[in-house]
Amino acid sequence: MGGVHDVGGLNSQEKIDKTEESCLQWEKQTHALLVCLARKGLTTTDEHRRAVEALPGYNEMAYYHRWACALINICIERGTITKDELDKQLGEVLAPQTNPSFKIGEEVVIKREDSKIRWRKPHLRTPGYIFGSQGKIVRFLGCFPDPEAKAFFRDSITLQPLYLVQFSINELWKDYPVFEDSGDAVTVEIYEPWLSLQVPGTTQTQQVENVSRHFTKGKREDHGDHVHDDRRDTEMEALRREEALENDSRGETLSNALRNILVENKFLALNDIHRCIESMDKKGEMNLGQKIVARAWMDHEFKKRLLEDANAATQELDIESSNPNAQTKLIVVENTAKEHHVIVCTLCSCYPSAILGISPAWYRSRTYRARTVREPRVVLAEFGLTISKDVKIIVHDSTADCRYLVLPRRPAGTQDMNEQQLQKIVSRDSMLGVSVPLMN
Repeated sequence: MGGVHDVGGLNSQEKIDKTEESCLQWEKQTHALLVCLARKGLTTTDEHRRAVEALPGYNEMAYYHRWACALINICIERGTITKDELDKQLGEVLAPQTNPSFKIGEEVVIKREDSKIRWRKPHLRTPGYIFGSQGKIVRFLGCFPDPEAKAFFRDSITLQPLYLVQFSINELWKDYPVFEDSGDAVTVEIYEPWLSLQVPGTTQTQQVENVSRHFTKGKREDHGDHVHDDRRDTEMEALRREEALENDSRGETLSNALRNILVENKFLALNDIHRCIESMDKKGEMNLGQKIVARAWMDHEFKKRLLEDANAATQELDIESSNPNAQTKLIVVENTAKEHHVIVCTLCSCYPSAILGISPAWYRSRTYRARTVREPRVVLAEFGLTISKDVKIIVHDSTADCRYLVLPRRPAGTQDMNEQQLQKIVSRDSMLGVSVPLMN
């Protein structure tokens, strides 16, 4: 896999802890520090992701403890090395490309991790569970700055085409515990350098890497000079440690220290941080997502525009749907009688925070991130949602420059409700796909 953060598909047996707990003030502050630094041009989201993934004590830290450490490392990094030294480390950079080479409907293969692509560990925006897998391009998303260059503070804008690629869950996981040819799927956003067409004259078996996705309990891997425990046991221990560290105060200490330094050096003002925290809190309370969904239920033409270009459509409601710390493309996916959509981010915690505020703890948890792409029907059942076998599930792994929002199906019996009444039956979880709107 691509790194310690890359948990999609790990065979975890842990139940998802759905307990709703508000973020502590220092955790909100740490989140706000990232937003404020990004707005000031002092970091980027991808730079932050890379710094988090590089932490040597990743599994010894709780979620926002990692954020605090990563932000400190970035601030130190930007002041102690030169761009020339950094360029020497990065090597050759991909040439900018604005014309897509692949077409919608084409079958493509995801290259292997060790392919000759100019990326530098630990930053990787292609989840490890799809290395060597075959999928189909279902949408061209546009051209975005190459995240594997952005992560290391390069001034040059290296645009690369970004595609939405769909994979069959039955093909990804040979032991998918439902039924053969279910039609269930996962979509992932993949940059063009990681894609290749199937080579003529070869079979999928010949071309696609044989990635091991099956983990036998109790097995130890002997590599001669070192031994690994069974991957499932390792993952379970990581989950246990993460849950035990939620009350660790070291993250708060580091967050406060960074805040004090930035304020004393006049990079940020305390009011900047406080206003950012207030804004994030309000987004979770202002029902922005509910407004979007209710309007789409009431106005067919608005819904059509929303599904085609969500960023533009939400501006009609005076809603800025791009995340505050990075320019993100919002994609709204519609649940129908034939399809049910669910959102996850297996690499970190990508989330439509511009609309829904700070993500819930269960969404950020390793358990949800690991299991949702592997066994979505089982995960949804834990949330109390059973999906019929004749309904296709599509999991959207939000790993790059896009954020997703589910447009739930409008419940029966709501034809006489006005827009404000409809907003009240739309829950946050229904806009993530783990629930459905319910009548009171």
